[in-house]
Amino acid sequence: EQVLTAALADVPSPQGAVDWRVSFANVFGNRGGFDIAIANPPYVQQKDIGHLKAQMSDMYADAVVGRSDLSCYFYARALQLLREGGMHVFVCSNSWLDVDYGTQLKKYLLNSAHVRAIYESAVERQFSTADINTIISVLSRVTPDDQQETRFISLHSQFNEALANENKRREMVARRGGLSEKTSLSEFSDGKWGAVFLRSPDIYHAILNKSADKFVRLGDIATIKRGVTTGANDFFYINYEKAQEWGIEERFLAPVMVSPQESRRILVDPTTLSNRLFLCNEDKSDLVGTNAMLYIEWGEQQGYQHRPSVASHRKWYGLGNIHQSNILINKMIDSVSRTFLIPKGVCANNVLYDVRVSVNVSTQFTLATNSTVWQLILNTLGRVNFGGGMLEVAAYELVSMATIQPALLPAINPSVFTSVNWDVLTPSPERRWIDDAAFDVLGLTQGERDGVYEAVTALVTNRLAKARTLQKQR
Repeated sequence: EQVLTAALADVPSPQGAVDWRVSFANVFGNRGGFDIAIANPPYVQQKDIGHLKAQMSDMYADAVVGRSDLSCYFYARALQLLREGGMHVFVCSNSWLDVDYGTQLKKYLLNSAHVRAIYESAVERQFSTADINTIISVLSRVTPDDQQETRFISLHSQFNEALANENKRREMVARRGGLSEKTSLSEFSDGKWGAVFLRSPDIYHAILNKSADKFVRLGDIATIKRGVTTGANDFFYINYEKAQEWGIEERFLAPVMVSPQESRRILVDPTTLSNRLFLCNEDKSDLVGTNAMLYIEWGEQQGYQHRPSVASHRKWYGLGNIHQSNILINKMIDSVSRTFLIPKGVCANNVLYDVRVSVNVSTQFTLATNSTVWQLILNTLGRVNFGGGMLEVAAYELVSMATIQPALLPAINPSVFTSVNWDVLTPSPERRWIDDAAFDVLGLTQGERDGVYEAVTALVTNRLAKARTLQKQR
């Protein structure tokens, strides 16, 4: 060991690190590396990696980007430690399969190894102490070949039972060439391995294959932006009673939707919302004698102006020009997503996305993105790595998702959207009505229509059930 340490003095290992070349000299000298690497890497988000992040990012630049969580670094390092033909088995978060930072890791794995199999349970969580959903990945360190196949296995029963009974699991196989290039299968998925190959129901593929020409990328017909981030919600959001108490002038108040829970209806009347957004961009010299000025002075007495989140504003109490939205989509979804239609316009909190489409198709767009076909797409492609059962959709993910071309849908009376019954698990007559309009455009048979409802029910109930298993275990 002393001889090796001296020989490697010009390229020493970092202080406190294991020098594999020395500690496992017999492994690397005689075999070229380990036969197998098995790990359950800790789930550490990029912001918590610490002071070694910059150095590690340089070391593993082919596999990671700035947003990569710690498991991505583990993937690369474990491959380096394997001999040719060695096996790599990880149990870790499923995030990298679908989120944007995982793109770099997927390219690295496809160029450095054979991704043999990825397992994910559709019904149970693997670790009761982890507030994330996990996968098992199996790789081998061999020269990549476009004919190599990756098995994506979704387990539809308890782990051991599903492995023993092929009827209780679903397997999709993709060749390396299809995974490394954009194909028709991923046209509307932006390379989401987990969503497309593990969680997607058969009906999802059937519809896209049958009616691809009836769909359009959301980003091709709409712009999508997050709602306003105030930096001090308790100052800028003012309920009706507080506004009355202060007597704040109406020109400084705008209706605001702070949560999708505020309305069970799709058609939203801004006057029914509980809060107003304080919108004042005027100089203080122009506000003398107004109640808005008194409210600003009160805010300064509370120290709001010193908060870093508002100190960067040109005027700490000003939010600039805020767009009043006519269509909103919620970022976090429990059992049902609703696209809200607000003809009179409303400001929105950053838990909602401001969606801007042509006024001429706004009603049809609202129909398309409230249909159960849209629920199928969202529940297939949205992020499910949050253990709490919520589905999250990022703005960059929304723009690549497919929606039925609004112009193909019938113009309808928006009054149908005044219903409060939009549950996807027990479809109401109103939901059935808009669904039939969507199904008709796609030319779906009755069996395919039933398949959409069955698939969405399974996706939603399984997602929520996995969250409940965690609560019971705790």
